Amino acid sequence: MDRSPPRDLRSRNRVRAMAHIQRVALDLFDERGYASVTITEIAQAAEVGERSVYRYFGSKQGVVLYDEMDEVAIAAFTHLVRSMPALDAIRRALRAAADAVDDGAMHDGIRKLRIIDSDRDLRAAVAEMVASIGTTLGEAIAAGGTDPLAARIQGRCVADALTVGIDEWFRGGGEGSLWPQLERAVDVLAAGFDGRAPQSTSLSDNTTR
Repeated sequence: MDRSPPRDLRSRNRVRAMAHIQRVALDLFDERGYASVTITEIAQAAEVGERSVYRYFGSKQGVVLYDEMDEVAIAAFTHLVRSMPALDAIRRALRAAADAVDDGAMHDGIRKLRIIDSDRDLRAAVAEMVASIGTTLGEAIAAGGTDPLAARIQGRCVADALTVGIDEWFRGGGEGSLWPQLERAVDVLAAGFDGRAPQSTSLSDNTTR
C-alpha cells in the first residue's frame, strides 16, 4: 500500500480551507508583491478571520511555505518506512503525493517558488523548513531500528536531495512533470557519491599515524 491511512473529514476540510486561503494570498502576492500584502488583507480577500489565517499558517511566511505535497509525502513515508528500506519508502511516498496533488496545486507550486526566489527571508525560512523535514524523516527511519546517526544523515540527505530536484525543475522553467526530476534525485542517492554501492571501509584504516 503506497499511502498512509486516509484523512478524516476534519482533516479534509482543513486542507480545503488552507488551499483556498493560500490561493487567494498568491493572487495578492502576484498582484502587489509579497512584501506589500498583510495578513489582514489576505483574510479579507479570502473572507475568513485573521485568526483563521494565523491558526492554519502561523505567519505570512507560512502562507507561502505550506505545501500539501509535503504533508502527504511525509505522512506516507512515515507509514511506509516501517516495513521497507528508506529509499523504497520515499519513492512510494512521492507516488502517493503525485496521486493526491492536482494540476492546480502544481501551478500554485510554481507561483510559490517564484515568490520564494524573490525574497531573502523566505529563502532562509525554506532552508529551516527543509532541515526540519529532514529531521522528521530521520526520526521515522530511526523508529524502524536504523542506527540514529545513520537515520539522521539519511533523513537530511533525502530532504536536501528532493529540494535540489525541485529547484532544478524550477530553474528549468517548471516545464513538464516535477515527478521524474524527484525520482532522479532519489536515484542519485541510491547510487552513492561514486555511482556505486557504498563500501564499509573505515576512515581510520587510511589514516597515517
